[in-house]
Amino acid sequence: MAILENILTKTIREHFMNRYTNRERAAVKSVVVDLNAQYIKFIKALFPNARIIIDRFHIVQLFLTASSMISPTVRLKE
Repeated sequence: MAILENILTKTIREHFMNRYTNRERAAVKSVVVDLNAQYIKFIKALFPNARIIIDRFHIVQLFLTASSMISPTVRLKE
């Protein structure tokens, strides 16, 4: 585990490129990320064989945010 100085794509990408070989990264089976599209893009390049999993927290957060935008009267009709 590492604590990086920031969450910029360049910083994260360089961390994995400099620390792990292509073979080690190719052996990764799954990576858990949040919904940031940038992360998903470079994870595919860094870990070509990994299954990308969106973490539950962000899925639930997205659902709750979307459902809170629905008028209470509309929700009651269902």
